Amino acid sequence: MIRKPFSTIAPFLPGGDDLISAQAIHYNFEFFYMANHAAKEGLIDDNDPALHADVISMDAPIGAARPRLAEEVHAHLEQIRQTGLSSSGKFSDILDDIEAEFMPGCEGLLAPPIAAGLARNLERLMLFMPGPRDLVEQTAVLVARLNDTAVLSVRHGNFNGFCSDLAAASNRDDLRDIARGLTRDGTLPKEDPRVLLSDASLLREHDPSIAAHFAAVIFTANKLQDQLAPCGVKEFAPPRLRRLISQAHRAFSKGFDLDSQRGLNFLRVLASTAEGLGMNLHYRGDPQHHALVDRLLSRSALLLMRSHPISYRLRCEAAGLSP
Repeated sequence: MIRKPFSTIAPFLPGGDDLISAQAIHYNFEFFYMANHAAKEGLIDDNDPALHADVISMDAPIGAARPRLAEEVHAHLEQIRQTGLSSSGKFSDILDDIEAEFMPGCEGLLAPPIAAGLARNLERLMLFMPGPRDLVEQTAVLVARLNDTAVLSVRHGNFNGFCSDLAAASNRDDLRDIARGLTRDGTLPKEDPRVLLSDASLLREHDPSIAAHFAAVIFTANKLQDQLAPCGVKEFAPPRLRRLISQAHRAFSKGFDLDSQRGLNFLRVLASTAEGLGMNLHYRGDPQHHALVDRLLSRSALLLMRSHPISYRLRCEAAGLSP
């Protein structure tokens, strides 16, 4: 299997510069994104098995989504051994290295470093695999799952209560997708208002003007400043919300190009401000605030959607890829 060196578009990485997983993990991309970028840049051909790999659901809670991933790795390596492929030189050496270095820690829920190491080494093994084709593609699927488990486990492990922050880190454009994923392992309750946010709510708050969104969120924030109260959930406590409000004020007053990193940072801070205000009101449990909670969370979701293409372009440029 021939691939052109990724070093033509990105730095050389220790795992090998023709490994999609090494680049994807380094730049915090899902395997699917990096494989398709590599094809677009002509670094891999249309028959590369990486393009046939399915990927883990990007909004899934990783532990719950792949609880038996370690078992799948063991079973797959045993399947490879049984084919007799392991007798060939370089292939056999890589397989021996995988079993010696990673298999002792390959049990239960895989830690991100173990998943990342297995992804890189199994992909290297795949490059030297003479066949059969279905086994090569199965290996690519496993590489993708390990890659995405490594990337997404870190993201979900750093969840700070704000779905907008996690969505930004995951390069996702829908706050609701993140919230739904977090309900599946019990991180968020199923009745969380971010899960229940409807398309109709977003349509009601839609406005192409970022200044209008800023005015609406900050007007509400100023109105609520003296009413912000402890809500029993530390993530949305008044001191943190006041810091977010101040950050949004400062960012807006300095001016910026919306398509720049500063513009992206502003959109994210404003989205978090709207989400934080909405969730503070929600956890206080006052029914009269229900409509306002819905409006604030809708604004947060819309700002996140607006930031998504900017974020994606900047990440691609940082990785040396074409958006």
